[in-house]
Amino acid sequence: MTSRMCEAIWRYQKISLALRQEFAGEQNESVIRTLDRELSSAHERIETLQPADDAESYVQIRFFLETAGQLLGPSAELDIAARLINERLMATSLERLSERVSLIDSEFRYVKTSFGNREFYQVTDEGIIGRHVAEVIGQQRFEGRARHFFERAFSGQSSEYFHLLEQPEGTRIMRCAMEPLRSEGAGAVVTMQDVTDAAFDIARMPMVGLATPARS
Repeated sequence: MTSRMCEAIWRYQKISLALRQEFAGEQNESVIRTLDRELSSAHERIETLQPADDAESYVQIRFFLETAGQLLGPSAELDIAARLINERLMATSLERLSERVSLIDSEFRYVKTSFGNREFYQVTDEGIIGRHVAEVIGQQRFEGRARHFFERAFSGQSSEYFHLLEQPEGTRIMRCAMEPLRSEGAGAVVTMQDVTDAAFDIARMPMVGLATPARS
């Protein structure tokens, strides 16, 4: 079943598309004004909806980020985007999110991070916001691996990679996904996931089709 959040975002995107394409250059001001009002109403609906779970929180956060990018454009200053990101709705959504999600600026500093990521590093918001990524994950990991993927995100490219992380309970397999914060050079949205259990589940699956042929 489609969630209320997805339905609200779909309606917003449909109205926005109509304004950008179907009525581009139209002289019918009354139609455009009506669509503008509907667009504002749809945006307000998304703002006031309370996410039902982490998945909806993530969808809502992505909507806010993408909308900020469309409004500001690639040449806008990051501090303006950061203020938008740190508004009440964005802060509340990230506060609830148990997934490890962070917003990183083009200077490799934390703009905002989720409850799940703060819990992982055992820090408060004040203990991580504004810090350089290298201070948090270590200079060697930053220069040897993460920096390259951050720079790809800053140039507008999405990417993901996997790495091993030593923890007290043993070695974990981590998936890191990075997406551009806006269309060019402004920052990155970083999602970290522990995929160890899923990886071992796959490894334990029977190798269908590779069994030794029966002898005649």
